[in-house]
Amino acid sequence: MKFLKLHSFRVLFISVCLILASGCTSLPTEINKTESFSFQDTETTHLGKVSTALINKQVPTSSEAGVLPLASGIDAFTARYILAKHAERSIDVQYYIWHNDTTGKLLMHALLSAANRGVRVRLLLDDIHTTEIDAPLLALDNHKNIEVRLFNPFPNRGFRLFDFITDFFRVNRRMHNKSFTIDNQVTIVGGRNIGDEYFEANPSLDFHDFDIMAIGKVVNDVSQQFDEYWNHDKAIPINVLNIHQEKITPQALKRNLEDFFIKSYKTPYISAVKKSDFINKLQNKKLSLHWSKAKVIYDPPNKVQPEDHDTTKFLLPKLTPYIDATNKELILVSPYFIPGWRGMNRIKALRKRDVSVKVLTNSLASTDVPIVYSAYAPYRVQLLENKVDLYEIKITAQVNYGDAKDKKQSKKKRSITSSSRASLHSKIYVLDRKNVFIGSFNLDPRSSKLNTEMGIMLFDSDLAGKIGDWWDNQINKVAYKLGVTSAEDEYEEEYYIHWDDLTTNPSTRYHEPPKTNLLQMFSSDIFSFLPIEDHL
Repeated sequence: MKFLKLHSFRVLFISVCLILASGCTSLPTEINKTESFSFQDTETTHLGKVSTALINKQVPTSSEAGVLPLASGIDAFTARYILAKHAERSIDVQYYIWHNDTTGKLLMHALLSAANRGVRVRLLLDDIHTTEIDAPLLALDNHKNIEVRLFNPFPNRGFRLFDFITDFFRVNRRMHNKSFTIDNQVTIVGGRNIGDEYFEANPSLDFHDFDIMAIGKVVNDVSQQFDEYWNHDKAIPINVLNIHQEKITPQALKRNLEDFFIKSYKTPYISAVKKSDFINKLQNKKLSLHWSKAKVIYDPPNKVQPEDHDTTKFLLPKLTPYIDATNKELILVSPYFIPGWRGMNRIKALRKRDVSVKVLTNSLASTDVPIVYSAYAPYRVQLLENKVDLYEIKITAQVNYGDAKDKKQSKKKRSITSSSRASLHSKIYVLDRKNVFIGSFNLDPRSSKLNTEMGIMLFDSDLAGKIGDWWDNQINKVAYKLGVTSAEDEYEEEYYIHWDDLTTNPSTRYHEPPKTNLLQMFSSDIFSFLPIEDHL
């Protein structure tokens, strides 16, 4: 028996040593990569001519951005796909997540098709979720017109837990930026990653999100941001990483993606794409752009380096002066909302100036990251005591920021792509209904301190007013309004949160998080005791 115990211990010890040894894989120290930059001579491309014609029609012509909101997931996917099909010189793509699902494969097919036409494709992905697509990414990178780089990559391709254990302060910092730029003439920026749940293609989950498609001077600013990340030391060519997988050639990948494209062509989702509002308006030349001055605001790529402490260059300090200058109303739409003590002080200062503060975030039932909800929950009483209008989205919500005039079309799309659970993923901040910031930035410590983020501030844009009108007309339909009551006893004063559904007559009041079960509520309570707020 003693021998067996000793033998088992030795086996366990050797196994742990082998695993730890495999966990000590390091990144290459000598990396041969070539700097490249966005093309500046693309005015004669098809998209260049269209953009120039639209810009020249504006009065005044000083507008830095012509913006089309992409509230519908179907329209957001369609816009990316069509733009890629019209690319002539370049496609620059930067994302946090790219899933190997229907929309991910179809957009990969569009990139590969563009490369086969001679278009230069630069694909920059954060490395946190790339395990499932290492092989197709390598195949793309083997194409002569495509280069793939991974930002702040993991040395261990299969078992990344050990990188978190041995190199936590580096790998815990991620690139969360999101942009899709064609010919340096048109760009799409917003909150969406590439995956079915972001484009209304997932029957079990629909991330309600928001992007803007833009033309004008702002596109080159997005491209400069991309170049800064692309040429940074943390952007590592995928072909130098230690990826032990069966290699796929570009030709084989092309056959696989074309087969998938053919099989997908008659699916309900692709049928909905063919009937999308974006395609209809594009064909009828009725795409209506919002024109305004614009500024790209983003974190420097050095933010992912733990030793870089110059926080003045981060996105939040650049965004804060615009928030502090708000005079009447601040609308904050953020799926992950953890204000922290600094955020609470800023909100209190706004309320002292009688600025109306309105917040929409996820409910416990709708959130995809319950631990974030647990960190937000303790702030609810402070927010409500300071007269913040606090809302949490319903899991049944249908969100369409801005106009929803074509109700028949909206219902038709929902019947085709309806999912069983809605979750908020938009990041939209409206200031006095004049200015609006749209991008990847969440109001939480991870976005402000750890991840890199980007977005576009639109000044004096009628889009800000339309999102404000949406709030007035739709917020009580898509979300619960939170309130607080106190029950004083002899020993202490307790506060109770309640959730009001204002769509019923009379309104329905919940005293526990709606549409949740005991396990969800218990887990949320347990998570709230963990001292990890700064990492959420």
